[in-house]
This record gives sequence, C-alpha cells and structure tokens, in this order.
Amino acid sequence: MTHPQTASAFSRFDRLVVLVIGLLLLGIGALSWRAWQLRSAAAAPLLPAALFTTLDEDNREQLHTVPLALDPPGSPTDAVTKLTADPGGIWDFTASPDGRTLVYSRLNEDGTSDLWTVDRTTGESAPLLDCPQAACANPAFAPDGRLLAFSLRNATEYAAPAVSPPRLWLLDMASGETAQVLADGQRLGFEPRWSADASWLSYVAPDPGGVGAFQLETGA
Repeated sequence: MTHPQTASAFSRFDRLVVLVIGLLLLGIGALSWRAWQLRSAAAAPLLPAALFTTLDEDNREQLHTVPLALDPPGSPTDAVTKLTADPGGIWDFTASPDGRTLVYSRLNEDGTSDLWTVDRTTGESAPLLDCPQAACANPAFAPDGRLLAFSLRNATEYAAPAVSPPRLWLLDMASGETAQVLADGQRLGFEPRWSADASWLSYVAPDPGGVGAFQLETGA
C-alpha cells in the first residue's frame, strides 16, 4: 500500500519533470525554427537589384538597394532599402560573386576607414577588417569569392590617410589573413580589378601613370 504523502511527492516531482522537459522542447523548437529561417533566407534566390549610394540627412553617403522589378512605380517591390547608417558614411563598396555579401569602406571621423560587410538577406552589418591609422578602400572580390583585393593608405606625419600613397593588399575571406600584393613596397596601386579566372589582378598605377598587372601564381 502506497503512503498518501509519498504519492503526492511523486506527483509533484513528475509534474516538475514534465514542465522541465516541456521547456527544453520549446527551447529546442525555437532554436530549430530560427536555424530553419536562416537557412531558408540563405537558400532563397536573391532578386535582381541595383546598389547605389546617396546622401543622408547629415550629407553622408550611405548604401541603398532597390529591386530591378517590372512592377509599376510605387508598388511594394519598388521600395528603396537603406543598407547602411554609419555616422561617418561610406566611401565605396563591392558585392560578392553571389550578391549576398557586400563589402564597403566605412569612413571614420579621424579620416581613417575600415572595411565592413552587410548581408543583403538580413541587413546586418559587421566589421571585416580594422585599418588603424590607415584608409582601406576600393574592395574587389575575386570571382570565386575567396580573396578580396583592396587598397590601403597609411597615415603619415605629413599627410592624412586619404591623400597618402595607396598600396594593394589581399584579404583571405576565410582566415582573415592579409598580405601586400606587390613585393616592392614602393610600388603603388589602387582600384584593383580581377581577371575572370582570378589569376591576374589589374590596378591603377599612379607612378608612373597607367595600368599595372600582377600575376598571382608567379608573383610578377
């Protein structure tokens, strides 16, 4: 024969166990739902869109997008979306080969600039590369999206970063490692552009004026 107090204690314990299990299942369900949402957003095809910059209310350049839809002007699909709201504004930007990740040069009040990313599917921005005492700009994705070329201008005791000599750098998007492109540190370059097979990198060579080319495999 079961003692009434023992049965009551087991009953309360059973209810507590059920409650805890229920809360755990709800938590797991919520996490699974969020993961499914993120996977769905990442897998969903992106509609064609135009990317552009325009001045905000503080006269700072900000990045915007608008769908390239055939719907009448003023329809919901014709709305402009603001992608950045950085206090100092942005300088320039580029898009990854799949169009989902944008990299832009974020201007700072001290005259420097860092590289940031913004996800087109979520609208979330995040720092990509800090450039202390320097201005990083002219980002350009390799066709396979693994490398990002950019120019870096170091501040000097004589000049601010924006007017200092530019040099070409590469950023590995997976590891975050960077490397200077040209072995001769005195060779200048900016506005890099990739060949279709990602084996060559062309750039504006200001000294002497013209266009330079760099072969990644040979380093020449």
